[in-house]
Amino acid sequence: MAYNEMKFGVFAIHATKRTRLSRGVPSLAQPSEVHLLWIVRSSHQFLAATLSITAVSLLNPPASIAQSDHAHVRVAEPIPGQVRNTRHIDAAGNAVVNFENLAKQEALSGRPMPPVRALILPEVEEPAEPLSSLSPGSIQAPYSAFAASPSPSSSFMGLDDIPMVDSSYIVIPPDVGGAVGPTKIMSGLNNNYRIFNKSDGSVISTVGTATFWAPSGETALNGLTDPRTLYDPYNNRWIAVMQSVIPGAGDILVGVSQTSDPSGNWFLYRFAIGFTLDFPIVGFNKNWISVSINRYSTAGLFQRGINLVLNYPLARTGTGTGTIFTHAVNTHFCSAPCATYSPTSDTLYVATHLSSAGATYTLDMITGTPSAPVYTAGGSQTRPGGGWVQPGGQLLPQSAPNSGASSCGATPCVIETQDAQIRSAPVYRGGFIHYTQTIGLPSSGLAHTGVQWTKLDTPSGSFADGGRIEDATANSSNGGKWYAYPHIAVNSVGDFMVGYSQFSSAQHPSSGYSVHLAGDVAGTVRDPVIYKVGADYYHKDFGSGRNRWGDFSQAQVDPSDDRSLWTVQEYGETRVSTNDGGTGANGSRWSTYWANVAGPVPTVTIATGPSQSEGNSGLTPFTFAVNLSTGYSLPVTVNCQTSDGTATVAGNDYQASAGSITIPAGATSGTVTVNVVGDTNVEANETFTLTLTSATNAVIGSPSTSTGTIVNDDTYTITATAGANGSISPSGAVAVNSGADETLTIAADACYHIADVLVDGVSVGAVSTYTFTNVTANHTISAGFAPSLSVSIGDVIAIEGNVGTTGFDFPVRLSGPCTATVQATWKTADGTATVADGDYVADSSAVSFAPGATSGILTVRVNGDLTPEGQETILVNLSNPVNAGIADGQGLGTILNDDGASAVDNAALRDLSFAVEGGNPVADVVGFRLGLPASTRAELSIYDVAGRRVGHPLSGVLGAGYHTVKWHVHGGDAAAGSGVYFVRFTAEGRTFTRRFVLLR
Repeated sequence: MAYNEMKFGVFAIHATKRTRLSRGVPSLAQPSEVHLLWIVRSSHQFLAATLSITAVSLLNPPASIAQSDHAHVRVAEPIPGQVRNTRHIDAAGNAVVNFENLAKQEALSGRPMPPVRALILPEVEEPAEPLSSLSPGSIQAPYSAFAASPSPSSSFMGLDDIPMVDSSYIVIPPDVGGAVGPTKIMSGLNNNYRIFNKSDGSVISTVGTATFWAPSGETALNGLTDPRTLYDPYNNRWIAVMQSVIPGAGDILVGVSQTSDPSGNWFLYRFAIGFTLDFPIVGFNKNWISVSINRYSTAGLFQRGINLVLNYPLARTGTGTGTIFTHAVNTHFCSAPCATYSPTSDTLYVATHLSSAGATYTLDMITGTPSAPVYTAGGSQTRPGGGWVQPGGQLLPQSAPNSGASSCGATPCVIETQDAQIRSAPVYRGGFIHYTQTIGLPSSGLAHTGVQWTKLDTPSGSFADGGRIEDATANSSNGGKWYAYPHIAVNSVGDFMVGYSQFSSAQHPSSGYSVHLAGDVAGTVRDPVIYKVGADYYHKDFGSGRNRWGDFSQAQVDPSDDRSLWTVQEYGETRVSTNDGGTGANGSRWSTYWANVAGPVPTVTIATGPSQSEGNSGLTPFTFAVNLSTGYSLPVTVNCQTSDGTATVAGNDYQASAGSITIPAGATSGTVTVNVVGDTNVEANETFTLTLTSATNAVIGSPSTSTGTIVNDDTYTITATAGANGSISPSGAVAVNSGADETLTIAADACYHIADVLVDGVSVGAVSTYTFTNVTANHTISAGFAPSLSVSIGDVIAIEGNVGTTGFDFPVRLSGPCTATVQATWKTADGTATVADGDYVADSSAVSFAPGATSGILTVRVNGDLTPEGQETILVNLSNPVNAGIADGQGLGTILNDDGASAVDNAALRDLSFAVEGGNPVADVVGFRLGLPASTRAELSIYDVAGRRVGHPLSGVLGAGYHTVKWHVHGGDAAAGSGVYFVRFTAEGRTFTRRFVLLR
């Protein structure tokens, strides 16, 4: 929205009162009186008050433009470097909203029912300019056709002339705007916000402007106007701005999306500026969002421009704070901050048109830091090529209605043209600034309007290039073309598009654009493309006498590829009736249309294919990624085809696929799924391929073929079993793929060794590893383990004593040190001595060797007595060894009689006796005690465990009685080493054998 100020000063005062108190003009009001409805709406209700004023005094002021006293007010040129004052400002209200949730809430509550109420929004026109002569210099040549602009790659209807979804208001003018994101497009008009799919223009959701901004704390919800919507491709954020019309207390509303999806969450900020405001123009760079807006007196007279410079990094995180720059009196009317297409630029430029006749402009700069911006005003500069006429009022021609008649008579009602201000954000890119204007031509006297584009160098602001789009022969009645309400978009290689509305006495208002490619001649644009021909005559003024259009339009480069160019423009839609009345809602309808001129198509490739198991049954999806070299403004369709490798369709390994996928506009990848058939067949891994065969809106690149590997998950089993005291790894049921190798490791526990390994029941020896190669069947492997060390117990010969008990200490030996504890169980057993006769104490326990120990003692208690008797024996048996084996598991204890020894010795022995004297183990000399009842031949022989005789200490006749025989290990016999030995005593046809342990 904007004020009709300066040139229309008297009207502006009345319009301020009318529109600030009222958002609606009922369609049934009488011509002589208008019932103005003042509406204050919260998020849940409307409060209405009615007042009546004379329509003539509001809508048809008696003073003409030329007669207006305010027509002599002039806009001053800015003073370079000067800003009147600066102040910090924080958001007076803020909120977080979710666009999609708001749309759902409105859909559930339903659209308000008729009657439809009309809403006319005032607009800005340029203040009167100095009546100076045209600036010197050559006159710029009028536009002449020379080459065709590219046709639209896609187009679709934008927001149209429907009531606000959160009320029953319809509006004029729509204030045409919107922005393009990675995958979605957002239109923002005076009635509603709407989000579209970029691929096909389908509608995603719609939210009324009042519903969107209400959470910010804004109360003048029927006074919202001038929506501006931009997309920042570097921070991937959407920026939305509106203003509220409150005399003396206007608000600036700023929204920043939290992500690149406009359907998601937004941060909303309300800045209470405190003056009567109008016509914000919005730009940005990485540091700031700049909102330039005009400030007025409460009487509707322009005072000065102001600029809200918002700390953009903080705004993206939920904090609304910034700086207000107030310019010198009567300066900076409709200043236009740039949309800055640079991720690094620290300067935000602001362009201002000064004079049509003088062709003058100025370029300001915002520098500094996000929290401390500095505003520097530039000086007046002149655009070469000469001046033009400032357009204004009802000028733009159109053709008659398709049916019915125009209320203006034989000459259809003309459409309002507005002025020569820079009405939408200029574009800063690559060190240059581009902006557009509507101008009256020729300069000697307006016969038609054209569009002028200008390119400035930075930082000087000097003119770099420019041109015009016009039909030099056009006038209001000859069918020539008029152009108005332009905006410009520039891409990464220097191509640009100028979008606009086209008018003619021979056509309905239409949407069009012209393109300049980077290689085209400087100062030129290509022929116009009318991508949406007007469908019907348009006339709707709600009784104001002003047939409003615009107030502006939008063009933008696509962020997906930074090459495609978009514009959204207004056109005349088919009328719903022949009613061409001047009050309320008649039959005319405006609408908007989007168009896209796509950039070079991307390259499509396919990524490395998946390698995964097939499963045992059913279908397993194998997903292939298809990638674009860059996002694109159009959907990309890719055709693909599978082909056999070692996997075959005939073998039921996978399902053939020949189809296509569509990658939506803005997206950079898609996926293709091929179904693999699961089975339980044991087989080698298999492969198939997927090939990209053709593409729409893309070219096939390399690689275009990808291989999918079906990993066999049906296996053979190797059953691995380890005996006690060792391990085999892996163990248990080991799954092995067909044709694969599998190595198993066998390891013994401490103090054990591998005894044997059996593969499929056949010994392969005491191996520590075994490898099954090229497995094509099930197998078994088992390992046994044996102790590496052994425990031995020696013998004892000792006297029993006369009383109490005597400890018979049996020596135990471990054949070597062990890192683990070694144990064995021992238990006594009767020999010729018995427990029943009270010869000894029965006992059992465990003998233990700590890690590293090799010897020990176990004690058996023998009962002493005074009974003369022959020598007796007891046994000690070892069992249940742990971490060792048993070499000599029985110890012999010989109890020598010490009672009445002489008598016994003198008496004839009744039987043979034989014992190893002393302790057991023994050292270098071993003694053997022999008892013979009569003189006889006796023989002693010593054997090792292999059965070899290693000693022969006795062979001869001995007399009756006891004899001791010594075996000297180092004697005539071969030297014997440590170990277990057996002594064999033979006499009277009987043989006795005893074991002993020799330790050396």
